[in-house]
Amino acid sequence: MKQHIISFALGNIWSWIPSRNMGTLVDFARQLDISGVEITLASKDELFSFQLSEEDRTWLRALAHVTIHAPFRLISESANQKELLSQLHLLSELYQSINAKTIVIHPDEMPEPGLLQQHAFTVSTENMPEGRFSVQSNLNHLMSRYPGIDLCIDVSHAFLISGKETAQLISAFSNKISQIHLSGADAASDHLSLRNAPREFLRSIRPIKTLQVPMVLEADIRIMNIEYLKEEIEYIKHFLYTP
Repeated sequence: MKQHIISFALGNIWSWIPSRNMGTLVDFARQLDISGVEITLASKDELFSFQLSEEDRTWLRALAHVTIHAPFRLISESANQKELLSQLHLLSELYQSINAKTIVIHPDEMPEPGLLQQHAFTVSTENMPEGRFSVQSNLNHLMSRYPGIDLCIDVSHAFLISGKETAQLISAFSNKISQIHLSGADAASDHLSLRNAPREFLRSIRPIKTLQVPMVLEADIRIMNIEYLKEEIEYIKHFLYTP
């Protein structure tokens, strides 16, 4: 069986540092057995504050799968159109400088097609745990309006809809899946450590094992211990490669 690309979202450990510069989290990622990184920029402040050392930039460029998560409220927290354009410009510059594969933008924060077409980056959106973009028909409509975008399936979001949602998303969008956002969930919470997820959740995500797309660990890990991260990644590999 072909090995999956295992990627690590910096948002896993956003709470480990007081700084808004998420670039400093790359030092932790470099200690892990991974072949990809997702640069999580949760807010416009994190985007405007983002910096990378040249050494870290070179390391990122050599990875198999580097992606960027745009600010979660890219449009709704932009003060005006000028600020939105500034954010898109910065995202485009970062994308080019690290050889990124895609930029993930929440479906309810998607800029107008004409604005996106001004930038040379690939866009993915993701299924949401609530609201209108938790409904597959609305995702279909969005992707018809933006025919060039792909889908990042967030299995944690999907489980909050239904234990069958991940399988249904894979079936509905099989030719548009760019990557998986991988973390655990229970009946009330998402983005848990996979090791803390109930059996029902693990059963619900078994269909991802057959996909040949990158798996991006995207949990909220508050335990400030690099060994804990290494164990989480080994657990994910064991899950993916065990029949």
